[in-house]
Amino acid sequence: EQQLKNTKNHRSSVSKYDFVKVLVYLSGKHYYVLSRFLISRMLTATQVDYYHAVRIALDLKKRLVDCNELELSQKKLEKYLFNIMKEYGYTEKYTSLYKLISGFYRERIPMIILISGPRCVGKSTLATKLAERLNLPNIVKTDTVYDLMCSIFDVPEENREPIWYRNCSTDELLEKYEKDCELVKKGLEADIKKAFTEGKSIIIEGTHVNHLLYD
Repeated sequence: EQQLKNTKNHRSSVSKYDFVKVLVYLSGKHYYVLSRFLISRMLTATQVDYYHAVRIALDLKKRLVDCNELELSQKKLEKYLFNIMKEYGYTEKYTSLYKLISGFYRERIPMIILISGPRCVGKSTLATKLAERLNLPNIVKTDTVYDLMCSIFDVPEENREPIWYRNCSTDELLEKYEKDCELVKKGLEADIKKAFTEGKSIIIEGTHVNHLLYD
């Protein structure tokens, strides 16, 4: 019974329009196949309501197929899309944000998002929600990197203890924190280099994040 229910749900999410390919040209030779899923994900990233994002993506595909627009430019695609967004009540604020995010994806411009703060304030939750919204698969936790770097450089166990557990002055605490952040930054260099060379965005979250080291 459950399998039958899942099959029905799957069928309900599939449209006959999904079997028609629409090619979107970025230049004379370079193109991609339009995906309803990716369109809806980018729309949700621009704060469009999830239900509206799914409907807008479907309406876009329907309109293109019905108008026999099976090969079109990115600019023309966005014109169709933005007209549909207006029909759903979304203003220029949303279309401008969509252009920005779409540009990141097309040009493979990496985003390096830093989320810092003390423990138990919701950093991991925020990172997960951002990753879901922006369709980013890479989340790096600084606690894991810190433990790994301490092992590599044979940092004594007593020096690995969180700074807030120590009885030290404010200056000593800040000095230790900055050194820990530098150690983590060194451990993240390969990930950051990969983000720039491959155009893959990354979210770095944890206690040991000093944004001044990444500027």
